[in-house]
Amino acid sequence: MKHAAEYADKALQLAPDDANAHYAGARIHTEAGEVEQAIARYDQAIALNPSASNVLAGSASPLLVVGRIDEAIDRIKQAMGIDPFHPDGTTGTWAGRSGKRTIARPR
Repeated sequence: MKHAAEYADKALQLAPDDANAHYAGARIHTEAGEVEQAIARYDQAIALNPSASNVLAGSASPLLVVGRIDEAIDRIKQAMGIDPFHPDGTTGTWAGRSGKRTIARPR
């Protein structure tokens, strides 16, 4: 994990406006349990590329952890609106786990 974080930081130094570099950092922070940092990186990646369905969907997980359920569901809905058949299959499960609402994935 240490090397991944170093590479993500280097990518951000080389290309601070690259949404994928922020997304990589967000995923690393998520895996490390650094939820607030992950959310900040996801937000930056979304600001740079608001049509990246994988980033929108991925950002829901740390939002759920901190109790921002409605915002997480909105991000999932946005992701599904862009790519209703998101390949990792997680967009439907995160909303279902929240206990608040379930979003059915179209098949």
